[in-house]
Amino acid sequence: MAMEIIKMKKEHLDEVSEIAYGMYLEEQKYEKELRLSSKEKFCNKVKKSVFHERGYVCVKQGKVFGYLSAKEFLQEDGTTWCMVPIWGYGAIGSNREKILSMLFQKMAEELCENKTVHFEIKLYAHDEGSVRLFSYLQFGIQCEEGISSTKGDIHASGERVSEEEMCRTRLDLDTDVEIPHETEITVEELSKQEIKERWGEIWSLLSRLIGHLQKSPVFYPGEEFTEEVYKRFFLDEDTYVYAAKKAGSMIGLIEANADGNEFLSDNEGCYNVGDIFVADEFRGKGVAQKLLAYVKDALQAKKIDSMWVEHGTANPNARGFWNKYFDSYCYTMIRDIKGC
Repeated sequence: MAMEIIKMKKEHLDEVSEIAYGMYLEEQKYEKELRLSSKEKFCNKVKKSVFHERGYVCVKQGKVFGYLSAKEFLQEDGTTWCMVPIWGYGAIGSNREKILSMLFQKMAEELCENKTVHFEIKLYAHDEGSVRLFSYLQFGIQCEEGISSTKGDIHASGERVSEEEMCRTRLDLDTDVEIPHETEITVEELSKQEIKERWGEIWSLLSRLIGHLQKSPVFYPGEEFTEEVYKRFFLDEDTYVYAAKKAGSMIGLIEANADGNEFLSDNEGCYNVGDIFVADEFRGKGVAQKLLAYVKDALQAKKIDSMWVEHGTANPNARGFWNKYFDSYCYTMIRDIKGC
């Protein structure tokens, strides 16, 4: 009996959640910071997430061998966005890639007739077969997500060391580059009042970051990066903003916020580290590393166990920096299809 692709139904959810959990455990072998308290919690989250979305299963003799589930919404320009979350795909058996290919073919066949569709699919970073498959299906990697513990210290090579090793010797960040004297450049958390009072300086740095992303090789339009949006975000009570200063002037910024990831950790001990920017004239002097080290220590003091980051892969500076201190667990792959 041949495999069959059909729409996902309620009776498939138990098998779908089992496959999703198995995928999670496979990635967890590589990324120990991925941790959830129980299989039951994970599976319940998957069931709630996929049931009311556009979903398909691959079945053979009544058994589910794979699934694909996506959120779907219409943009103002008429483009349909179809987004597959990290828990929205999975397959088992020796024909995993074939199964996922058949599932995507069915989804695209129904979605793309006479309309334009933007697909986004998140894949586990170490699921090499699926990453390769969707590359063959003309998807490209847009961004990646990484995770890191707030414990331990960091070698110049980027490798984290244990707390025991840290107690034996305190190693500075990036000892292979010129690091300014500690009294020259300092890092501190900005109060909400200081953010308000010095917003002009902050926005000047953020504007330079936006301009950097709009240039080659990133070419990110950044239309959502408005001053109003940034100011509201920086003043949010769950956002921590840290600044590197020289002689009182701001030369670099980094922020961390409580935007957790429920499929990374089901507790509040995981924070998102967002934008980081250092003025051009201070790059290559260890300032970005000092900012990240300060954030890591500050979050640990707040009882935050781990931190995660999402960054675009087209930016070689961001990729080189974040991948040095964070372990990638997820890729977002995209493809735009204009239906016939």
